[in-house]
Amino acid sequence: MRRYMTVVLPLALSAAGAVPTAGQRVFGRVIEERSERGVGLARIRLIAADSSVSAATTADSAGFFVLDSASPGSQVLRVDALGYASRSDSVTIAAGEVINVVVRLAPEGIRLAPLEVRARGGLERGRFGFERRSALGRGVFLTADSIAARDPRVATDALRGVPGVININDNVFSMTGGKCLVIYVDHRLSPVQVGRRPSPRQVMAGSLAGSDALNLITDVGRIRGIEVYRDLAEVPRELRTAMRMEDLAPVNRPLFEACGLAWVWTDIGW
Repeated sequence: MRRYMTVVLPLALSAAGAVPTAGQRVFGRVIEERSERGVGLARIRLIAADSSVSAATTADSAGFFVLDSASPGSQVLRVDALGYASRSDSVTIAAGEVINVVVRLAPEGIRLAPLEVRARGGLERGRFGFERRSALGRGVFLTADSIAARDPRVATDALRGVPGVININDNVFSMTGGKCLVIYVDHRLSPVQVGRRPSPRQVMAGSLAGSDALNLITDVGRIRGIEVYRDLAEVPRELRTAMRMEDLAPVNRPLFEACGLAWVWTDIGW
């Protein structure tokens, strides 16, 4: 026997007509609880008593769907849609029966996994920037392993023999062509060495050569990497942006653009 009826469920009530069909069939629509607008692409399943799925389909863009049940009896109508709370309701379908339902879903926020954001500003800090810039092929890059291979006693020992860097005397360095050497340690400027040795005027003012100062403020055992550039034109943009002119003494500013750069990364900035 084939019956046509509208089934009253906790879901809702629909007055839509049914079309005769063989077997058991569910006509329905998924709508939003508040606005009553159709919820498109919702996933609808009929789940039998043994937890098997007897029928499944996806609603169209307006929320309408049709399910042909494999077997009659009491089943669970399960509806899932992105951005809405899932809903499950019991429904009994007799053999050959056609029913009509409306499923109302409540909006629900989507819980996402925590998002990790690694920002890149004017200066990409520490190891990540070091590794990216080393791949550009400009400058000389000393890793912790290559520095350790030099068996350094003090920080400036790591600069000895680096292409473009000249060891003038003791711990005083400059660049090829008599250029000065600007040294940064992590995110701060070390006092600048101008030319070869600091002038008597600089010494009287209490200014140390940058390479001398490097030993005073940096433990060689804490160095994780060094970037060396022959001149400002070779320095990547993010490092040039970080080299603030206001950090320099006025007497050194005119020479700044003619300097080479050694950027030392310790475990503090790494």
